[in-house]
Amino acid sequence: DDLVTQALPLSEVIWREISGGQLPQSPEDRADVQQKLDARARDISDPTFRRHFSDFFRANFGVNAGHNHNHIARKSLTNPSADITLARPRAR
Repeated sequence: DDLVTQALPLSEVIWREISGGQLPQSPEDRADVQQKLDARARDISDPTFRRHFSDFFRANFGVNAGHNHNHIARKSLTNPSADITLARPRAR
């Protein structure tokens, strides 16, 4: 039962796999992650699922984009009352 309550949606797993759970800082890294997310969404044959995955990836990628915050908070899909904080890498 614990396994089911802690399970993540496939879209979240893909997002974390490709992005590393962090929003990239440089334009080159952002472009790379966006291309990989777009390619993964294009692999989905069903147009409805493809659109929803694309929307999810774009929403995650665009959260506070361009703002210089150390953390990005967004709502968890599996637990809407909880926030997920994605740590941005520190500038070097």
